[in-house]
Amino acid sequence: STVTQSGSGLSVEVDQIGNANRSTITQATGKYNEATVFQSGDDNVSTITQNQGAIGDFSVADVLQSGDDNRSTITQDGLSLSADLNQRGDNNRSTITQNGSEHMADVTQVSNGNTSTVTQSGTNNSAIVNQ
Repeated sequence: STVTQSGSGLSVEVDQIGNANRSTITQATGKYNEATVFQSGDDNVSTITQNQGAIGDFSVADVLQSGDDNRSTITQDGLSLSADLNQRGDNNRSTITQNGSEHMADVTQVSNGNTSTVTQSGTNNSAIVNQ
């Protein structure tokens, strides 16, 4: 696991159980970002990038991956952003990109071989994906 932080009030929690799981979390120029990753199984990869301005509000990204060969990317650039990703099974892929403010994305993928892409920009968008 690789964690890079700059700013104040940032929080990261990473738990990985299994073999060859990898996570990268970058929290830059933010005040109140929070990122949590839990991975169990083998060869899961998670990347979270959170960027906020100096007057940043609170943004949160949560990833739970259980199974093998799952991949997730969450990119947050803005204020008051929320991304919750839950992948259970094998060979699932998810990308969540949030730009702007006050977005919510909730992705749940259960079984094998699912792919989802959520892109949010502007203000106050919500997306819920269940597969």
